[in-house]
Amino acid sequence: MHFGFSYVGLAFILMLMIPNLVWTKNQPKDYENYAKNENKVLGLFERIGEALVTGLLLIFSDFNFHGFTWWSLWLLASFILMILYEIYWIRYFKSEKTMKDFYRSILGIPVAGATLPVLASGMIAVYGKNPFLGVATIILGIGHIHIHLGHKKEAQIADALNLAGVPVVTTKGKGGGIQLAEKYTLDKAILTEDEKQEILSSVQALQTLSVGAGSTASLGAISKLKAITSANADWIKVDFATWNPEQNEIKETFKNLKWAILNRRQVSFEYFSGSSENSLRHVDPWKIIFRGQAWYLYSFCKTRNAPRYFKLSRIRNFQILKDEISVEEKDFPEEENKGDYGGDRITNFIQLKVRVADSEVYRILDEYKVDSIEETDDKTKILTLDVPDIYWIKSWILSFGSSMQVLEPEKLRLEINAEIKKMHKGMEHRGL
Repeated sequence: MHFGFSYVGLAFILMLMIPNLVWTKNQPKDYENYAKNENKVLGLFERIGEALVTGLLLIFSDFNFHGFTWWSLWLLASFILMILYEIYWIRYFKSEKTMKDFYRSILGIPVAGATLPVLASGMIAVYGKNPFLGVATIILGIGHIHIHLGHKKEAQIADALNLAGVPVVTTKGKGGGIQLAEKYTLDKAILTEDEKQEILSSVQALQTLSVGAGSTASLGAISKLKAITSANADWIKVDFATWNPEQNEIKETFKNLKWAILNRRQVSFEYFSGSSENSLRHVDPWKIIFRGQAWYLYSFCKTRNAPRYFKLSRIRNFQILKDEISVEEKDFPEEENKGDYGGDRITNFIQLKVRVADSEVYRILDEYKVDSIEETDDKTKILTLDVPDIYWIKSWILSFGSSMQVLEPEKLRLEINAEIKKMHKGMEHRGL
């Protein structure tokens, strides 16, 4: 390194300072108010970096042109960046001089007014093989670029709020900055009464499955929503909880699954399927679904290498893993509607005709759409309905005991009779 005057450094400083001096008379509207929010540590880095870079550029003759070599390409690149810097300023001075204009990128380079001179200074440091300028440029970049990235983000937020109809004002002087208009409150009319009632009902329903902080947050949301609706807020109650008064396991599973889905984390658990299988599953959780009378997890099962549904009540030893979700739901757009609940792929339905005791008709109406009900003279009714052609349908029918008799289809009636005989034979064998 060689001490001496650098005309390249002087040219760099002039190209930097002249447009900035013009800018002091052409600042974006309210820029001073954004500047009041600057991080003091970053501001210190910026000031130190500016002083060091300015001084170092002038006192080392290594930055001057000494004939063309491959190292000269660094100097050429620096000059090109400074030309872009001047173009950036010309474009700004010809604009309406808003914060959006001030922070427009150029050739994809963000906050070009801050980034371009820092990059140019770094390239001069490489060209002159000067580590001192390199360190000074890094210090300048940390402060200068980060400050203006912060201003740009604040301006974008203010624009978004204004577009949404939220009044944002700027104030000068000590304690000033960007803030919402004084006494501004969210317009209650932003939601209709019907929309408020729909949201309130949904939050109240999910509150029954919340625990700990989640329960407190739900109660807080319910209280606030009730305050902004004039209608009867307690006209309906939807309770997804089980009849078990404790229900701790399904509540904990629900809470942990919600966290894992929102934070995109894989999970593992022991699962008891309807086909008498007990296995360890490793899955990418996608969503929680309520269908029929139960909660299910819809996910990509890495154990089966396919999308699967898992009934929450059959999950045990649940664990959240460190790995992020690797398979997305959007990769399987048709799978969700195929009815694969609890590992049981429902593809066919059969028409079932049964004679049922009057006292048990309600059970069928609770679970299935009944096509027809025929009255009889012996305190029974003949029902016709569609049921899934699946292995557990026989167990469901047998759960009615002597209160149900299968009339059609003939094949299912014979299978039920054979199962009853098998049960009777087993009881005789055990001496029962």
